[in-house]
Amino acid sequence: MVYCDYVMVESFFKLRTFPKNSIYNIINAKLRKIDKFKPFLLKTLDKNLKSIFKTHFRGLALDFDGTLIPLKDRYQIVESSILRILLLLNRKKFPIFILTGRGKSIFQQIPFNEFIHINHIIIVQYNGGRLRYGNQDLIKEENMKTIKNYCEVKMILDKNEIQYAEKVSGFFCQTTFGSDQIFNAIQEKYKNWNVLNTKYSFDIVPSHISKGLALKYSSKLFCKLKNSLILKIGDSGDINGNDYSFLKMKNSFSVGDYSSDLNTNFPVVDENNIHLKGPDGLRYLFSYFSI
Repeated sequence: MVYCDYVMVESFFKLRTFPKNSIYNIINAKLRKIDKFKPFLLKTLDKNLKSIFKTHFRGLALDFDGTLIPLKDRYQIVESSILRILLLLNRKKFPIFILTGRGKSIFQQIPFNEFIHINHIIIVQYNGGRLRYGNQDLIKEENMKTIKNYCEVKMILDKNEIQYAEKVSGFFCQTTFGSDQIFNAIQEKYKNWNVLNTKYSFDIVPSHISKGLALKYSSKLFCKLKNSLILKIGDSGDINGNDYSFLKMKNSFSVGDYSSDLNTNFPVVDENNIHLKGPDGLRYLFSYFSI
C-alpha cells in the first residue's frame, strides 16, 4: 500500500476550449483511425473531447522525448516557453509527473534547481522501472533480473547480435535490418515481457512495468489526487508505443502517434488542420492552459 506524502492544494487548472475548427479537425483525425464509420462515433468523440475542457485538473503527466523535447535533438534543454508553464504549475504545488524511458540524463536537461517545490515533481525513469522525486531521492525501483525468462530474453538478443543497453528495468535495443521479427518473436513467446516502440529504440521490459502503472502508483503519493484529474500528454500513443499505457487513460493528448480509442488519446490538430507534433503540439496545448 502507498501512503500519500503530500496534501493536495484545493486549486485547479483548466484547458480552455479549442477553436471550433480545431475540434472538428481532431475528431476527423480520430475517425480516420477507425476502420468502419458509424454515426454514433462522431457524437461519442465530440462528447469525450469536450469533456476534457470541463475538467478541473490537479496534476500534469508528460512524456519527455518527443513531447518536452524534439526527437531530432534529444539532448537539448527544455525550451523556456515550456519551462515557464511547468514552473508556474510548480509554484502552485500542482504535481508534475515526467515519464521517460531514460535514466539519469534527464536531470541534465531540465533545470530542477529552478523549481520551488521539488518533491512535487515525480520522475518516472526506464518506462516505469524507477521512480524518483525531482531532487533525485529514490521512491521505488524494479529489478528485471528477478523476472522469469530474463536469461532467455537476454540469450536471444545476444544470439542475434542485437545491440542493447541493459538497464535496471529492461533491455534498450537498437534496431537493425530484420530485428523487427526478433522483437515480435520475443513478444509472442514471452507473455510476461512487453516490447515497446519509443521511436528511438525498442525497449523490452517486464509486463508489470509501464509508464501507466508507474503513474497510478506515484499519483497516490499526493492525497486525494484522482488519476482522472491528471492531464496526460505524450507522443508514442499508438497501441505498441511506450506512452500508450498512460495515454489510454482518461484525459490525454498525443503530440505524435495516437490510437483509435474513442474516449481519450486525442491528437493535437490546429484550426488550419495542421497536426502539431512534439514541443509544437505541447506549446499549443499550453497556450490554452488557464492556471
